[in-house]
Amino acid sequence: MEKKVKTQWSAEQLTKVALITGGPDIQPTQAMPNDPFESMYAKNQVIEPLLPLGALVQLPLISSTLASCVDAYEVNIEGHGYHFECLITDKKELDRLKDKPSKEGELSIDDELELVEETFDYFNPKESLTSVRRKLRKDREYTASCYLECVRNRAGMFAGGWPLPSHEMRLLPLDDKPTVITTRRLKKDWTWKEVREEVYFRRFVQIRGSRKVYFKEFGDPRNVSARTGEYLPNSSRADLATEVIHQCNYSPATPYGLPRFAGAMLAVLGSNEAEKVNYRLFLSNMIPAMWLFAMGAPLDVEKIREQIRNMRGKPDTMFKILMVEAIAQGTGDGAIEKPGIPRLDVKPMTQFQTKDMLHQQYLKSNEEAIAAAFRLPAIFRGRSTDYTRATADTARRVSEEQVFSPERNETDFMINRLILPNMGIRYWKFVSNKPELQDFEEQARILNYLGQHGGVNPNMLVKFYNRAFNDSIPEIAEPWGNQPLPITLEELRAQGFMGGAGGFTLTEKTKDSAAKGMTKLFLDTLLHIRENSQKEHAA
Repeated sequence: MEKKVKTQWSAEQLTKVALITGGPDIQPTQAMPNDPFESMYAKNQVIEPLLPLGALVQLPLISSTLASCVDAYEVNIEGHGYHFECLITDKKELDRLKDKPSKEGELSIDDELELVEETFDYFNPKESLTSVRRKLRKDREYTASCYLECVRNRAGMFAGGWPLPSHEMRLLPLDDKPTVITTRRLKKDWTWKEVREEVYFRRFVQIRGSRKVYFKEFGDPRNVSARTGEYLPNSSRADLATEVIHQCNYSPATPYGLPRFAGAMLAVLGSNEAEKVNYRLFLSNMIPAMWLFAMGAPLDVEKIREQIRNMRGKPDTMFKILMVEAIAQGTGDGAIEKPGIPRLDVKPMTQFQTKDMLHQQYLKSNEEAIAAAFRLPAIFRGRSTDYTRATADTARRVSEEQVFSPERNETDFMINRLILPNMGIRYWKFVSNKPELQDFEEQARILNYLGQHGGVNPNMLVKFYNRAFNDSIPEIAEPWGNQPLPITLEELRAQGFMGGAGGFTLTEKTKDSAAKGMTKLFLDTLLHIRENSQKEHAA
């Protein structure tokens, strides 16, 4: 009995005819199928994607708008690097934990920082973590999924990772039964709490050519064969499958997720067809600059046809003249009639030639539809020339808050929830860097206002200076560096430096003037230090 197997969309039409399986009457072809996983779909071994992943990764070849949107995501989300922040914000608590001896098997705060920086700075022998993240982001935006292969050291600790090409990866169904695992949760006293949970894991398979490689999901404690994908009680280290962290743009329709531009797919394909029309128009324009007609005698039709054939496929057609020649009757040895006298007439055809490309409004509408799917303003795609500083700053700020920052936070959450606990990291968290969007002029006005009302301390000025001038002047370590200037002045007066019998009385007005003066003094001092530093470097 024949069995109909539901298949998915093709590369161009996003749909394809259902395959018919069963006992064939004619010997089947031995050619490789378009999708190397096709035989596994029929056996329900692998979940079939809703869209053809191999065709999705080729879409930037036909859509410049799609490529620019993905590049904007890649650079603005993953291209700014990363750093580690200490979870302990209280200085006294930090000093106490630094002085506290570590238990056996636990790392100190400084040792933890050294471990994570070494692991992430040398993420794999060929690429940095930022490079890996950019590849994963590009995969995710084109195919809706990305796969990070995680490798461990001999102690079973996370030691780095590699990006896996998303179009070569497929998902196996979730396990029928859950697996009991032990997860770590960090308590407020900086100790681990172990919790037993039941999780449904899945496996993954990669096919390249005739070779298959299986992977298991990150955190699955069972041994999985990399060659067969089967769960094995015992297996050699070389045969064990490595782990994969799978991220996708969630969709209830498929576990692979759907690309952001799925709703604008027809705009992507339609724009490509419109651009093909324009390309063919300029390549093979069949309207010459003018026609030269000969009337009053029969025409040499074959010669005209030959001229037209010679014009096809040549870009200089629009500058040619098509000559239509006539053959006079009665020419020849046995002619009776007198030769006809042809009359020539010139007909310009430039008014019928296309002056500009076709479908301009259609292409513009499609470009806006694709960009809207990514929620990107035109300035990120290099398409606008009418931006002012105010509108550009607003576009950057809104895009950072609504688009880029949430995506960055998702990656940070994955690393902090899955990878760092596996490494035993308690005191540090992974943070992706963000672009500098501060308006320093506005911040200077705010600092000036706060300084007038006694709300500025010296270290606030140092931090502002370092951000504004990209400098690294150290903060003041003494306690007065973190307290408002009026309080510091009061302490000085109380100690007799600015008051008492030998000094002067510090009134409220005098304290305000002194606070403003000290604020100006600090800013002038910082600027003076910067100028001297630049002179030294120049010398």
